Amino acid sequence: MRILWGRLSWRVVRWPLLIVGLFGVLVLIRIPSVMDRQATMKMVAQVHASRLSSDDIAGTHLPPAPDVEKNDAVLAGIDANHNGIRDDVELTLFAQYPVSSSSLLPMRAAALQYAKALQRYLTVVTNGDTLTAVIQEDERGSFCIRDTIPKPKQTDNDALWDNYFSAGTQQMQHIEDLVLNTPERKQAYQDAFKKYMTSYGSIGGAHCDLVSTSTSV
Repeated sequence: MRILWGRLSWRVVRWPLLIVGLFGVLVLIRIPSVMDRQATMKMVAQVHASRLSSDDIAGTHLPPAPDVEKNDAVLAGIDANHNGIRDDVELTLFAQYPVSSSSLLPMRAAALQYAKALQRYLTVVTNGDTLTAVIQEDERGSFCIRDTIPKPKQTDNDALWDNYFSAGTQQMQHIEDLVLNTPERKQAYQDAFKKYMTSYGSIGGAHCDLVSTSTSV
């Protein structure tokens, strides 16, 4: 009788126990996925929240020139002042747009912003969401650069418009060449798109982080 009762009891409780056990397994399986998702959301928020500071644009904390070998030995390079712009790129852009020239301030700010956006392809892209965030900031930087170039009027001829677009493209290409200056960096940039490219939309809002750079002729 006791044996029969024991069997009946087991039949009654085994399914709830099995369900509880399966639920526990599912929870354990989901934990890494949930943690990855939270880490991604945090990184995306950081990408969009990180902006150039007035000190970055003024060159208040310019880094020393890095050792070329050490700088190129790792993908991210050296960023001694921790502003998200690789030191060799930052110093080159400050030489191109000197602190002594206030008229070059908007172009310096736009160039630094674009360089910072490009650097993120090498440091934070790990999935489609982080790539999207970086592309969106890349777009903001590219529009900011174009905002520093005198824009023709709608009634101006095609040659003026061609010069306008060409000037922006050349400036962006110059900065891309500075940031993606090794085969490894170029490959990492290309791999980010190959591995994680997905559909996305622009985030809108102001193009430039700090300085109003809109100009016209």
